[in-house]
Amino acid sequence: MTDTNAGTGQCYPCDPGDDGGCNEDEECQFALENPNVQDYECRGCVNDADCDDLTTPLCDIEAHTCVPCNDPSIELPHYGCASKGAWVCITAGERAGECGNCDPASDTGCSTVAPRCDADAICRECLELEDCAEGFECSPNHECIGCTSDEQCENSPTGTQCVDVTGGKGCRGCDPADNAGCEPQQKCWDGFFCSNP
Repeated sequence: MTDTNAGTGQCYPCDPGDDGGCNEDEECQFALENPNVQDYECRGCVNDADCDDLTTPLCDIEAHTCVPCNDPSIELPHYGCASKGAWVCITAGERAGECGNCDPASDTGCSTVAPRCDADAICRECLELEDCAEGFECSPNHECIGCTSDEQCENSPTGTQCVDVTGGKGCRGCDPADNAGCEPQQKCWDGFFCSNP
């Protein structure tokens, strides 16, 4: 027991002043389970904000322990990965249990423009040749390239304009070179969207 108040001689399991008596990843906090008794206990977390490690991003509020997002203790009602500013809980691979933008196991979190989720939980247009339409190839930059005219992009989910991209030409929603695909007076940004300058 750590003496937290030498003046009164009271002893507690830990010291809230310096977290003495707790493990390195714990804090000495007021014992919420006993609100009528002045007591302290070592706790790893109270809510998700207390969990900074990417591999254990969410708080099991019963055990006060940071756990992976796919831990069975994380049940609704719980904000889950949304509390970490991420879309999904990664379910497979080296990053299983982390919160990320997408899940490589299912491509959950990705859009039709960038439908594939890579091992780093980043949405890409393609990861392999089969992800691209016939006549196109997947570039090292994960873009489907191979168009020579706008006509080849008519059925592409990434856009109807054949524009310069890293490694070749690919289909995009608009052309940054001449703003083709945008309304008059609009500017094409990154080939994917138009807006007023």
